[in-house]
Amino acid sequence: MTRSRNYQLRMDVKIGVQSYRYSLWSSIVVESEVHKYRLNLGTYLKESTTRLNCLSYAKSKFFSTFDRDHDSAKIQNCADTKKGGWWYNRCSSHPIPTTPFGKGQVASSCFTKNTVEPAWIQLKLSSHLQLFPQNHFLQLQ
Repeated sequence: MTRSRNYQLRMDVKIGVQSYRYSLWSSIVVESEVHKYRLNLGTYLKESTTRLNCLSYAKSKFFSTFDRDHDSAKIQNCADTKKGGWWYNRCSSHPIPTTPFGKGQVASSCFTKNTVEPAWIQLKLSSHLQLFPQNHFLQLQ
């Protein structure tokens, strides 16, 4: 699907009743099954409202599932342990809520730009990934 045209990636996270953050990447390509669905991400865009590039660890990683262990963890299958497929590096790196560090918790440094913050935040409702035609966000400005 991502080879048919050029796409950007947006990750939205709702971290409170009315608190939202998003991350943008200039491009995304998910390679074919032959290449284990490797994730290729472009540049993390400065328009993002998250503090860090929370998917930097996933660049060039293979997609792992409970029956296809392609992560960097030597002792365990992260997809099996975390109960979901993803481009894992090691099992602790995963930005989507409900699996990484306990139900609904994720490192706050990925999602807030505050200089003083708790080590963890409780994600209140949702997160999701979206693909858009490349330069979609530039056209909106």
